[in-house]
Amino acid sequence: EGNANLVIAIKEENVIIRLPKSENSSDIENLNLEVKLQNMMLYTERILKPAFGDKFLVPHSLLSISSHQLQCLREGIRGVRPAKRLHKDVYLPRGLMMPDLTSAITHFPGADLSGGCISVELKPKAGIILPSNCPHPELCNFCLKQHYKYSAEHERSPYCPLDLFSGDMSRVKKAIAALMHSPQNNLRIFGDGKLLHDESTTRTQHCDNFLNLWTTIHQPDCKDSWRTDGQSGLVSLLATALTAPYLPNSLHNADVDSRTSNVEKKKLRPSCSRISKNSTSSCDKSLTEIGAKKRKCTKKEEKLESDFVLGRILDVQSINSHSDHDIKGVLQDLMNEGLSEAEINNLIFHHCYQTSPHKEKLDRLRDYMLHTTAQDLSIFIAFAKEKARENRSADTTGLPTKTRENMSDRNCENGDLSRIEMNGEVYLFSIKIVDLDPKPLSSIQKKIDKKQKWLEAYNNQTKNDS
Repeated sequence: EGNANLVIAIKEENVIIRLPKSENSSDIENLNLEVKLQNMMLYTERILKPAFGDKFLVPHSLLSISSHQLQCLREGIRGVRPAKRLHKDVYLPRGLMMPDLTSAITHFPGADLSGGCISVELKPKAGIILPSNCPHPELCNFCLKQHYKYSAEHERSPYCPLDLFSGDMSRVKKAIAALMHSPQNNLRIFGDGKLLHDESTTRTQHCDNFLNLWTTIHQPDCKDSWRTDGQSGLVSLLATALTAPYLPNSLHNADVDSRTSNVEKKKLRPSCSRISKNSTSSCDKSLTEIGAKKRKCTKKEEKLESDFVLGRILDVQSINSHSDHDIKGVLQDLMNEGLSEAEINNLIFHHCYQTSPHKEKLDRLRDYMLHTTAQDLSIFIAFAKEKARENRSADTTGLPTKTRENMSDRNCENGDLSRIEMNGEVYLFSIKIVDLDPKPLSSIQKKIDKKQKWLEAYNNQTKNDS
């Protein structure tokens, strides 16, 4: 459950339903949600597909349920909903239906698998920042917000999105390890469709047991199976999948460092490195040492290509070059010229303003909308072991350990799926992007106000520590 939607899995059907939430059941609220659902369908078809491409997107359709079904659903889940989410509920018997991305069947239909399926939902947040759009000169917005969360909830994540998007494998692994240390709502690990941990840490017994069993490697010639730490193995698989070209029938190599997931918290502190589209330098700042001396600048080592999922997301995040204040002004100008917000949305979602005198301003709003969507999306990455085949060793002997594409083994029963090899095992992997809702343009001022609160929390902490 998020702030805007409630998501329910129907395991027998291998689908999920995503129902929009609201604060009351008024006709106006329901009408607004109905329009929101219709706009989501248009937004996906007209705007998201050209930006992200089909291979990363998930098919979805509109769903209607009866009032009785809706009432039964609300009563059935009331006892397990988080207390902080109860100020909203589901009142509209309409939603979106899509495949269950925690299921192996969704990602690897007909594949010959061995063991369970691990699926990871990851919210990477903003990997590129505009100086005019970030109120603090040295911290990215995610890290700045952590100071606000720390003051409100006494909890702060060592994760920095700019590490994840850096293209530097060591920083990518550090970012993933930081998410596993403090997942909050930015990381969820599912084992065979079941969530394995809470928001405080992934180091639960249930999660450790599943991952350790999943990454056990049996060697017939040895008395004991060789086992890598499950969390370290998952960090390596995720880092490889996120920084490799996502192409059919490709094979990549993952190196496991057993120290990755056990790094001390102080070593997980974020680089908070500034990355701009036209710059390859980044400036590090320790989040956990407020007021401490700035760390030295580090070079951004690798370019993320658009075949990489992080590269594609970064491209879409980079499409906007205007600040929140700039866009607020553009929106106000259009409204002063006689357009309502509903009419502006209709023109953008239907992509029917090419001859309009407002085209330049509408283009800016569309790009900003895409930019904000890409900053708040989720990546689903699924892994499953490919069942060993008698001819596998012959097929892969002599291939280099670096990324290998266009494998010669094109006749395998698992088709054109992507693979990662780690410690002698081959893992199929699949990547999808979800949570691609258009953000309402009317919320720009709310976003500006939130950033100001984050900055005030940071300044208050700095005063207290000085």
